[in-house]
Amino acid sequence: MINVDLSEFFTTKRQAADFEMALSNIESGLYETSFDLEKVLKNNLGINKKDKFLILLRENHISLDSNSDIKDFFSLVRKSIASMSEVTLIIAIEPNEDILKTVSDWFVLNLESQVLINPEVNRAVVGGAEVYYQGNHFDASVKNIFNKICTKNLDDEKIKTNKGK
Repeated sequence: MINVDLSEFFTTKRQAADFEMALSNIESGLYETSFDLEKVLKNNLGINKKDKFLILLRENHISLDSNSDIKDFFSLVRKSIASMSEVTLIIAIEPNEDILKTVSDWFVLNLESQVLINPEVNRAVVGGAEVYYQGNHFDASVKNIFNKICTKNLDDEKIKTNKGK
């Protein structure tokens, strides 16, 4: 199966589902006589993503005049999305698009794989992140260091207080 780079269109599992819904909307009118691919892409994906999707079609040698080729490509895109691994990203703040894009790009650059991010907010993380990927857990959060420092300082303070008695 050809791997289609869809990183310009979504980073999260939720965004991927929305993207698939947009493709379904586009595909539903594919064989209507008044079908205008650029107009339908713009209405469903927006101007910027429409242009990026047209580039993606051209890069994959899909004829813009062949509805069956476009339909087959949509099927390929759905298969690509279904094959993507999921990553749970736990951070202390609500991630914005820049954070999600940076994490997504890291996986593409370092593991050569686009992933679907499931972001979760947990204020106890303090800083950094916890990552769950393909059954592995990586804790790059600050909470453990923060807890050690707090415990040490509280223990030191307790010792000082007891010495003063």
